[in-house]
Amino acid sequence: MGSEVGAPVIPKPRRALHTQYLPTPEEFEPRPKNSGLYPGEPEECRRSVRPFLRTFAHLLLLFAVFKVYRIEERAFQGRAFQTLVALAILALPVHYLVPFRFKKPLFVAISVIGLFWVFGSQVALVVLILAALLIGICFLPIPWIARVSIAATLAVGIAWGRAEITPSLVPGNVWPIVASMFMFRLIVYLYELKHAERRESLIDTLGYFFLLPNYCFMHFTVVDYPTMQKG
Repeated sequence: MGSEVGAPVIPKPRRALHTQYLPTPEEFEPRPKNSGLYPGEPEECRRSVRPFLRTFAHLLLLFAVFKVYRIEERAFQGRAFQTLVALAILALPVHYLVPFRFKKPLFVAISVIGLFWVFGSQVALVVLILAALLIGICFLPIPWIARVSIAATLAVGIAWGRAEITPSLVPGNVWPIVASMFMFRLIVYLYELKHAERRESLIDTLGYFFLLPNYCFMHFTVVDYPTMQKG
């Protein structure tokens, strides 16, 4: 008797890291009710009440510890820290429940709300104007080297402005916020734009620069753009 050779087993190719959390064609099929997923969502977005409540309870306990022991309460950054922790806890259930396509816009909206809540409307509006200028430069339809040159010129102008413009025109809190958001991250982002195979989306860009911890941790600066997108 001769040995029979079956058909070779061809392993299923692994998806690239940056696409592992995107929905596959099979995931667009209708799902049964109470599946914890909206139509078209990847499996990683499945919602479950018990694990969420357990995590949420742990966060509430941490927040209680911050309040009871007055963690950095006497410093301005300490007050900002407790404010942002409260905002994050309030926003967590909403972010957990919204459909996948709304999670990134909601993340940016929560971060902008935190900016206004901590620093007030005057500082927040100036920060948003400067952020719009810097991000807008990155999206200009001109050669990459020209965008870099314009961004560098504007950065020099902002540095000069901190030294020369009186606080009556620009509040002093604006400069450290803008610096912590853009001083290093803009370099990383422009580098990625040079080597990117496709145009980066505006919502991904805003999510990269507007990070909630920025408003109480001024040295929260260097965040790797591709790593953040893959995660």
